[in-house]
Amino acid sequence: MWELGSTSSRATSLNFVVLLCFAVGVELNIELDIPPPLPAEHSIYVDKDQLVDLGNGKQLTVDDIVIGMEFLFERRVLYDKQRWKGMIMEQNPLDAFAIQHFLYKTKPDVLIEFGTNTGGAAVFYAELMTAYNPASHVITIDPFDRVARSHTGYVPEVLASSSPLWGTVVRPIVGIPTWRNISSMVRRLLKEFNASNVFIIEDGRHRRHSVLSNLLMYHDLVKPCGWILVQDTRLDRTLHRAGEGPYAAVKEFLTLAPYYRVRRDFEYYLFTNNPMGWLQKVLPYHDCSAL
Repeated sequence: MWELGSTSSRATSLNFVVLLCFAVGVELNIELDIPPPLPAEHSIYVDKDQLVDLGNGKQLTVDDIVIGMEFLFERRVLYDKQRWKGMIMEQNPLDAFAIQHFLYKTKPDVLIEFGTNTGGAAVFYAELMTAYNPASHVITIDPFDRVARSHTGYVPEVLASSSPLWGTVVRPIVGIPTWRNISSMVRRLLKEFNASNVFIIEDGRHRRHSVLSNLLMYHDLVKPCGWILVQDTRLDRTLHRAGEGPYAAVKEFLTLAPYYRVRRDFEYYLFTNNPMGWLQKVLPYHDCSAL
């Protein structure tokens, strides 16, 4: 994740708050002024219309509950309060746990991440992956080196770069993923690692054109029955990016690469930042029904 996704005025105000907090040395406790999410017809959550009886005559849909939590997650900047061993990892904890389940079941030997931010997620993935394959690697790409401070101004208690996996198992690259030299570097690393099972996590700028460009540039690296996870598809609704967010990119990508399919196996917690974001490459004559 490398973009806050706010208006210029809100970003300016936020930058002022960040600078002021650093000047006086206090802990940040940011709450963003964001609009309510788009209405339920824009929902793409699993079981979105299912009614939940809360008693005392109160009934809510699954969508009511999940989108309410999404609103709080974004407004209170909870993604920057999530830690892995003191490192900011910018993952919904339920998504992080679902991803570890996925990694354990499918055992990719290389994970390519677009959107390093402070690097905590890359270390989290690397620790999980080296547990089942000590030769596995994480390649993480970001236009900026943000390890010491997140884009919203939070400072991690522990720097990801202090992990013994940083620079060895985790290979950080500073640059735009679609730059030719960056793509060439990634492909050289995959040859060096002798990679056969590549998993891609798109968690970068969260704009349709950027997400789509990254997917089109790298999806050929995924083997048959392999996977891509497009993160923060929720933003098309929560930050009013309908038609211009990650989910719009997913829909367009599926028309251009129709052998990819959306699978919802890892949305079982219901509350996810990535609804409709898990994509599997299903080529003719390949049985991909088993994970």
